[in-house]
Amino acid sequence: MPIEGYVLLKIAQTLVFGIIAIVIGGPFARMIAHRLDRRDVQPKELQEMGDRLSRIEQSLNALSNDVMRLTEVQRITSRLLAADPPPRADRSPLSVSTRR
Repeated sequence: MPIEGYVLLKIAQTLVFGIIAIVIGGPFARMIAHRLDRRDVQPKELQEMGDRLSRIEQSLNALSNDVMRLTEVQRITSRLLAADPPPRADRSPLSVSTRR
């Protein structure tokens, strides 16, 4: 058998097995999905999830406020460090003793 015939045979086998898997596996997949979808969530569980989400939201808001404060402090610090230092009066002990 030439190589082209072998390749065509493998392609045909793959297609046939794929179609069989879809025809047989499709209904099973839908059945499993339907069973998983039918599970009901209790209102108590929904309330607990809502409470958790509100706590997470409050934590994120507090964290974002802290980040904004830190950003502002960093901006001010960078501006102060980049500025020229103000002139200082010489207050060494020698300059004080020479004034007398």
